[in-house]
Amino acid sequence: MLFFGLIYSQMGFSSISKEQSILILFAGISEIGISHHGAQIDRTGIQLALAFSQLALASVYLMRAKIHVEDGFLNFRTLGKETSWKCTETRIEVGIKSVGRAIGYGDLTFHRGGDKVRISGVGDPVGARRELIDTHQMNPHPQKAPWLGTLPLFLAAILSLFLVEGLTFWLLLGLFQNRIEEPLAIISAIILLLISNLAILNLKIPRNSEDPSSDIRDRGIIARGAWTEVFPDGNGSVVKQLFRCGWGHNDYSMHRAPVLGSKICGERNPLALVIIHNIMLLYQMVGIHRRRIYQDFIEAIPGTEIPSHGRYRYTQELAPFPLSSVSGTDSIMVQLSVLNSQLSESGLNLDDIHAGNVRVAKNGRIKIVDGELYTDGEVLIKTILVRFFDGRRVSGMEPVLGFDRIVRWVDDRTSVDEILGGSSPPHYPESA
Repeated sequence: MLFFGLIYSQMGFSSISKEQSILILFAGISEIGISHHGAQIDRTGIQLALAFSQLALASVYLMRAKIHVEDGFLNFRTLGKETSWKCTETRIEVGIKSVGRAIGYGDLTFHRGGDKVRISGVGDPVGARRELIDTHQMNPHPQKAPWLGTLPLFLAAILSLFLVEGLTFWLLLGLFQNRIEEPLAIISAIILLLISNLAILNLKIPRNSEDPSSDIRDRGIIARGAWTEVFPDGNGSVVKQLFRCGWGHNDYSMHRAPVLGSKICGERNPLALVIIHNIMLLYQMVGIHRRRIYQDFIEAIPGTEIPSHGRYRYTQELAPFPLSSVSGTDSIMVQLSVLNSQLSESGLNLDDIHAGNVRVAKNGRIKIVDGELYTDGEVLIKTILVRFFDGRRVSGMEPVLGFDRIVRWVDDRTSVDEILGGSSPPHYPESA
């Protein structure tokens, strides 16, 4: 326990890691001291006491930790002290651990000169950061996306699925072994498991009864993507609406999925398509949150906000012109080179960048209006999943104009390379 406490103190999981480590070390020292004096004590008691003390510490911290802005000053309170910094002299960054991502909480870290204060347990930390930057003129602090990204949650879900499947197979095998010989029992268990999975994945799930875009549909659709419908919003922006399964994107006929019959979604949909759709919707929302963070560091990402009303909806800065060779090939190539460099500095990769996802603002600057943002660790898993589920339509992945962090799917959609006539990037410096 002492060894674990020392390691934990260096991990920096939260702003109270130091206090948590002290509790762990104290429990370890207590256990050694009691054993040294020959006293008999159940280790479970020490472990329970440690668990309750950690919960009590976290509760006290959450009750005391506060952030508020008054008269241009950021005031925050932690366990130890209260501090006040001028907003315009403060830099802010956001951090979200995998577990925090699942429950909607994270950290905000404030910097001023060489000083740093971290506040943990902040609800909607990405939105709080955006408000402090946009409303109170706080400065964004440079940050890089963690290599793993959402991989821990994804791998935990896959592991849980394999454990459930393995347990089910073991129970079926035990059932058959009491009645038939082992080789036949194994084959029978595998067949029954496959049939059961197929039956479950083809259960019909009713879609949500209400169209999520019903309150804005009378504005008229100005564009439609694979996963979104785009509506006018005024003030130089548009509204993009994502959909649950059965609304919006409905055609999975070219996807590989264990579905019997039609792969066109409607009022009732196979569970397999609901799962695929929700996974894609989850990564769409993760990408939107990343856009809200990294739009401060990546110029080609248009300003993105999540409105207070409407689920799976976001607003985005309008880029009114489509990409074309008349936009200025040399200028666009330089901008793409800068984009690739900024993606590298941020630890991100842009995926599914076909010509329709690259538009031009009134000032001639390119804007990436769609396409997912993945961390370096997520890219390999993403490529495998796309090739497996969408392999009938997508034959591969290629860098856009040779830029390694800007990737397009090789399919029937017009590519940036086709629009710009196969231009090549090597002579452009990445720092341009």
